[in-house]
Amino acid sequence: MRRLADALKSWRPNFQEFEPKFPLPWIELNEEDLLVQIQVYETGAGISVPYFGERGRELMECVVGCMRVLGTSAGLVAYDPQLGRIVGPSDLDAMVVQYGKVNEVFPGGLAQDESGVAGRRPWWKFW
Repeated sequence: MRRLADALKSWRPNFQEFEPKFPLPWIELNEEDLLVQIQVYETGAGISVPYFGERGRELMECVVGCMRVLGTSAGLVAYDPQLGRIVGPSDLDAMVVQYGKVNEVFPGGLAQDESGVAGRRPWWKFW
């Protein structure tokens, strides 16, 4: 787990490692600008992204970069539940299109304050 987490942080220094009060059976990395979250387990990894936002291509480019690192470092492959199949770097355009479709039907996205400005509170953290 440490080797994969370090490889991902080497590739994208913006990843911040979550430091829980108690040990977890995984390592969690967060990229707060794009709201990408990665969970690195002993036998695999998970990548979570929000279903809202205007930076779909940039977000999916980050996901594809993570897929490359995980593939090169551990031989892992990615399954995209929105596309319903195994995906690779050559599927970037299809992933961006599908993200846009989901984004169109997402009812609301980030909560907005009275001025209409979206909040900066990360959607993936629990308080």
